Amino acid sequence: MSVALVESIRIERGQIHLLALHEARMRRSLGELAPKGRLLAALEQRGLSALLEDYLPKYLPEHLTKLRFVYGADRIETPTLTPYQARDIRQIRAVHLPDRASYRHKWLDRSALIRPAYLGQDEEPLYILGGQITDTSYTNVALYIEGLWRTPEAPLLHGVMRAHLLEQGRIHPAPLTLDDLERAEAIRLFNAMMPLEQCIEINLPH
Repeated sequence: MSVALVESIRIERGQIHLLALHEARMRRSLGELAPKGRLLAALEQRGLSALLEDYLPKYLPEHLTKLRFVYGADRIETPTLTPYQARDIRQIRAVHLPDRASYRHKWLDRSALIRPAYLGQDEEPLYILGGQITDTSYTNVALYIEGLWRTPEAPLLHGVMRAHLLEQGRIHPAPLTLDDLERAEAIRLFNAMMPLEQCIEINLPH
């Protein structure tokens, strides 16, 4: 599979969450990377919900579950369903990325996202690119500054939960630097599996 991308989708209480946003991201990526592939045509003809029906059980899990699948130009690989448990993250540490680092698409290969060996299991890198705060290794972020949750305006990956929260007006895009991290009261780590109500929140001592 020359193009290998991945999606992770939250299932809870028997419902698939934010499916339209996941499909929109798939269409954008395939439209750029594999516009003549069979999968993009299938998404346009049937939609992601119908394609997933070929793989999923009739009754979806009630407990929090990750639906994960790899896909390429022509097909979706067999999806997996696994119970989801958020990691116990207690601290973030700034990690500077090379200026040419990029993770615009949700690649299966995550080698562009450096995780230094010195980080502990309860620590998570906060990537800095060109002086700007971006993401962690698996979440978008928001900083609580002056009564608002502000999210980096130029993340490495435009996550579906980020898009959803922006639509709701619950987070606000802004250029953020390490100086902003110093004045923030807290940071939230969120992704498709962790909405704000279930996200990781770390108070920032100053």
